[in-house]
Amino acid sequence: NNRFGGHDQAVVAGKGGGGGKGAAAGVGASGEYVVEGLTDLDLKYGWRIEGGNNKAVVEVGSRKSVVVTFTPTPAVMATMPVQGVTVVSQVVLNVSVKGGLPLPPDNVQMYTITCRGFVRQEPQLEE
Repeated sequence: NNRFGGHDQAVVAGKGGGGGKGAAAGVGASGEYVVEGLTDLDLKYGWRIEGGNNKAVVEVGSRKSVVVTFTPTPAVMATMPVQGVTVVSQVVLNVSVKGGLPLPPDNVQMYTITCRGFVRQEPQLEE
């Protein structure tokens, strides 16, 4: 994972190149990715795939970014055991990449991505 503040980003690249005709000459093939694993509870706690893009086609020679964000909701804040203590919220996503050249075994590459969000609720000061 790449950490960028409040989100994680994975880059999925379409493989292949130009020149000639057919796969033997290096012409690529488009592929697709699918991100799975966000549960209803994860969504309730504030996890999102930016733009709702959990599935897309990746054209030859292009890249697609999948950005996962975590913005704590009141539901996750209500689970805080003690104010001033950092709590970790974690999701494990499964990413499958199909197609492209060279073709992977079974035409699918599988990845597991773990994303962690750290939440700290500051103690309330009495006035």
